[in-house]
Amino acid sequence: MDDLDSFVNKIGSQIAALDDEISQAVQSQSVVGRQATKDIEDAQHHIEELYTKIQDIKLKATQSENMVQDLCVDIKKLDYAKNHLQTSITSLNRLQMLINAVNQLEILAQDYHYKEVANLLDAVRQFMSHFEKYSQISVISDLNKRIENIRSHLTRHIKGIFAEIAEKMDSVADIEVIIVDLIPGGTKGLGDACRVIDALGHSVRRDFFTEFVKSQLVAYDQLFGPDKEYSALEFMDRRFAWFKRLMKY
Repeated sequence: MDDLDSFVNKIGSQIAALDDEISQAVQSQSVVGRQATKDIEDAQHHIEELYTKIQDIKLKATQSENMVQDLCVDIKKLDYAKNHLQTSITSLNRLQMLINAVNQLEILAQDYHYKEVANLLDAVRQFMSHFEKYSQISVISDLNKRIENIRSHLTRHIKGIFAEIAEKMDSVADIEVIIVDLIPGGTKGLGDACRVIDALGHSVRRDFFTEFVKSQLVAYDQLFGPDKEYSALEFMDRRFAWFKRLMKY
């Protein structure tokens, strides 16, 4: 019986000790749980602060990007304005040079300085090529009219000279005498007049040669044309002699 009581007491002591351990464990776990909750709350708070900082950084980055884009737009506008200004200055300089060239061309064309006129015609043509799309502007339109008047005057004048040369070739023995009478500078002046014809353009040059060749062949047709006195084949040597005489001039 005493052994049983002793055993019961021992078991009771063990149960009491176990209860104390369980109580202590529950208390310790409660403390750890509260600490874990606090740590979680702190972690969430730090995460929120970090998120806020990231949002601020993102906003500032967006603002910086917008500022850079605005700056790029402003730079492009300034660059466009600079290019436009440079183009305008260049165009004004070309226009002034064109006006000066046309003024000088009118004076030289009146005095028939063919060499200088040929050079100026080339220069005027190059300058005018820059203003083709502005032909409706009154200044450009007036210059175009003045240039066309000069071209027409020169074309008529030089065609007239060559027509007179063609008319007198059969009546004057020395062709050089004819040229000196009609053109200052003689043969050299005639060469400069031909340069003017070239400077007046392809269409004027083609029309000039067509008319000149026709005028030169009038006498040939009168001698060797169909049903003419020397049209037969036995007068072939006369044909060649006529052409040789023409080419000599």
